[in-house]
Amino acid sequence: MKQSGQQQIIPPITWFRLLSSWLIMGLFMLFGADWLGVPLSTATATAAFIVLFITILAASFGVVREADHLAHQLGEPYGTLILTLSIVAVEVILIVSVLLGPGEFPTIGRDSIFAAMMIILNLVMGICLIAGWACHGDQELNAQGAVAYLSMIVLLTGIALVLPNYTSVAGNFSATQAVGISVLTGLLYGVFLWMQMRSHRRYFVQPPQGSMTIKAMNILQTEQDTCISTSGSHAPRTLVIRACVLLALILPIVLLAHYLAIVMDYGIAATGAPIRLVKNSRIFPLTQACGNFLR
Repeated sequence: MKQSGQQQIIPPITWFRLLSSWLIMGLFMLFGADWLGVPLSTATATAAFIVLFITILAASFGVVREADHLAHQLGEPYGTLILTLSIVAVEVILIVSVLLGPGEFPTIGRDSIFAAMMIILNLVMGICLIAGWACHGDQELNAQGAVAYLSMIVLLTGIALVLPNYTSVAGNFSATQAVGISVLTGLLYGVFLWMQMRSHRRYFVQPPQGSMTIKAMNILQTEQDTCISTSGSHAPRTLVIRACVLLALILPIVLLAHYLAIVMDYGIAATGAPIRLVKNSRIFPLTQACGNFLR
């Protein structure tokens, strides 16, 4: 029984993702400097790109899968927060790999975020909505939570991506402005988290069938149902195991992103491709993972 429960917590596909990603990470840590050193041949760069891309993509799916299981076990709104932090962690790692490349391109980070938002909010969400309707028909959503999320996205997007075009230095924040905007953004997100976890948590809980809102008087019953569904003799052990697996899958993404940056920069120089197009293409694994996250 114990062996069967262990297999259920960590299925073979997860073991395969863990072992293969750590194997590739170890090989590149040991031999990556020699493989990707100057001069770098086209065949070596192509093979390295394929291996790194597939490994990062598989690890990203693994991260989302473990985060999804943690989300179901913890219940709402903690589950949504776990999923969000996991996706943001992958996003930040891949964008940092963009910034680690050679050359001075101060807007690459902003452009990458903007590209990710366009792909996720339009393409990925559109596909998920259509696929959800095809599989399940009409689906309930918490309209109050959707409005809160969209309002926060619009506000933060305007501050980060639109406001710089109207500052004293067009397209950029000065040092003082950047510090002030960072503090303001942190405070806004802190207030949003307080709403999500405390004062208005009913906005971020799945409503009952046939309803699109949860009344304040019904939130206690919803919390009791969540506690019942997440309780169990193996719940703490499962949480710890899945959290460790999640971190173990994130680490290869962190360490392999640097080598992916080297290969991508070689491709830019060899093909003469537009720097912005190729740099932004590094967020593709993120959009693939988000397809699973938003299902």
